[in-house]
Amino acid sequence: MELGGELCRHKGKVVIVGAVPTGFTRTNYYKKELELRMSSSYGPGRYDADYEEKGIDYPIGYVRWTENRNMQTFVDLLAAGRLNIDKLISHIFDLENATEAYNLILEKRESFSGILIRYNGDPELRSDVKINSHPTRPGYPSAGFIGAGNFAQNILLPRLKGLVNFIGIATAHGTTSLYTGKKYGFNYCTSDTGKILADDQINTVFIATRHNLHMTAVIDSLNAGKNVFVEKPLALNPDELEKIRETYSGLQERALLMVGYNRRFAPFTERIMQLLQPDQPKGINIRVNAGAVPSGHWVHDPETGGGRIIGEVVILSTSRFSLQEVLLFQ
Repeated sequence: MELGGELCRHKGKVVIVGAVPTGFTRTNYYKKELELRMSSSYGPGRYDADYEEKGIDYPIGYVRWTENRNMQTFVDLLAAGRLNIDKLISHIFDLENATEAYNLILEKRESFSGILIRYNGDPELRSDVKINSHPTRPGYPSAGFIGAGNFAQNILLPRLKGLVNFIGIATAHGTTSLYTGKKYGFNYCTSDTGKILADDQINTVFIATRHNLHMTAVIDSLNAGKNVFVEKPLALNPDELEKIRETYSGLQERALLMVGYNRRFAPFTERIMQLLQPDQPKGINIRVNAGAVPSGHWVHDPETGGGRIIGEVVILSTSRFSLQEVLLFQ
């Protein structure tokens, strides 16, 4: 920081890249009227969900060097032979010996700079990995999971273990799928949800993806002849709800469709149902205390999570549905 202030021209910019100490004296920055900026790790776009997850790019006239363009240019320079990093590479390990690479860093046995892990140049590309070969237990549902986020891993899967046959699990990230599949004893993991839907062994699909993917996964699962348990909300808007209703009504063989409104199984709810008579007028006052969620969380995104009211309370217009249909979905 001090050297940057000394070297920078009058009214210039000093850009901090990386986690460096930011303490500095006032003299150069004051006299030269310098501008101090902090750069995100990979460039503009980093930590921006619209950019990184939804692919909404910054106009090149507004931001020249975005996160993605930085990486593209670096790879282009390597491919053209205009950038030579050979002297930075101190060690190379085959993938099978990757543990030695990490031990070298952790134990600091010798000096190192760039460490490469060399992969097999001609791997067999597969969308699924066999983990176990547990026989299915007769009389138990045989389940496939689509999605395995925090709720699935912390709530659903621990409570379902021993109650269902875990057959296949599909997630967007292979590492999550493999880790969760091994932990809970699934027969295989995959990144292809189509494999779950086409598996004749699976008769019940649990959907625990982000909210915007629920409708498609529900419809595809019903059309594949599977029973469906989907975490709330069933849909993000009435149009999606209508599509699910049409699909469900058109099934030749009626499957089970259940939404994870877990409060219906709470002891207090069960006791209230025993005390209240069906024909009595009722007034219900509900206070929701679902805990704070960080402002940048995907739940708050109208397109992905639908917001807290849709995600937690699941308020959707039901004017197009009969009471029986509403109760069916709930």
